[in-house]
Amino acid sequence: MIPNRLIQWLMGLTVLVIAANLAVKAYHAYIAEVAHIVPLVDTGAERNIPTAWNAALLLGVAVVAALVAREQARGPGPRAALPWSVCALAALAMTIDESLELHERLGPWMHDHLETLALDVPTYAWLVPGSIIAAGGAVSLMLWTRGLPADVRSPLRFAVLLYVFGAVVLEGVSGLVKYADAGTELYVLLNASEEGAEMAAAIVAIAGAGRMLHRDGSEGAGLRPDGSAAAERAHVAP
Repeated sequence: MIPNRLIQWLMGLTVLVIAANLAVKAYHAYIAEVAHIVPLVDTGAERNIPTAWNAALLLGVAVVAALVAREQARGPGPRAALPWSVCALAALAMTIDESLELHERLGPWMHDHLETLALDVPTYAWLVPGSIIAAGGAVSLMLWTRGLPADVRSPLRFAVLLYVFGAVVLEGVSGLVKYADAGTELYVLLNASEEGAEMAAAIVAIAGAGRMLHRDGSEGAGLRPDGSAAAERAHVAP
């Protein structure tokens, strides 16, 4: 299990990162220009403190999931470890994407292809494939987590829903506001909320997955020690 104090520190640092973004932008807009500082804390920019922190949290999810997969492989076996391994790889892919700005680079290419189909997307074009991937991932996780203990299942489900809400819904709305030129202040708030939701979701995922560490393998996998499906209703979602 991940210590509660560590989770509290991660949440506190996340609040600090988001607050610094808002405070510096407000100072720059209404008090005095600090153009040399804004890019360092801007949640709407890349290769800065918020991006590094978001990537670090996603990497934390990957590490915890990999540790759980290793324990499951030693206990119930490869079948129980496989979903956790997939989660670790998915989180690692998201870490790389966040670090290298892959989905942002996909935007112009996707926009050009949508134009050839006479489709006008009023927000970020990469959200078209991104929404499909996010929906598929969310449904897959919901189905898989049915066999997990409730104290693991609930935070993992909440984490993926919160992440999708931030990365798809809030980012989609922020794109609408940005391209419609509907107001800088609204865009800044939406962008900060989106990044904050993603970071918080990663922390919740770390806490939830961490509850599987050093746990009875048969309980955590939703399996009996002999590998058959566990029948205890306390461990299986309705």
